[in-house]
Amino acid sequence: MCPHFKRFAKEAKLTNLQYLSDYKQGDFGRSTGLLAEGLMLLARSMIVVDKEGIVQYIQVVPESSHLPDMEKAFEKAMELAKLK
Repeated sequence: MCPHFKRFAKEAKLTNLQYLSDYKQGDFGRSTGLLAEGLMLLARSMIVVDKEGIVQYIQVVPESSHLPDMEKAFEKAMELAKLK
């Protein structure tokens, strides 16, 4: 895990999650339409994936200055965790 993710995970007390990065190649961003090509940045979004790797929730904010609704994403993640 990259140092930025480690620091975030520790500060947010979210160390039991898998963090992913599309930093170098941008394949994920291209395939999902989230990549701003010239900037090589992903649109600010929240994606919750279940244990089988199936996307169960996605939210893309209209402006990068806005934050995703983290409460909604956490609710979905908690709901999925209860289904185990």
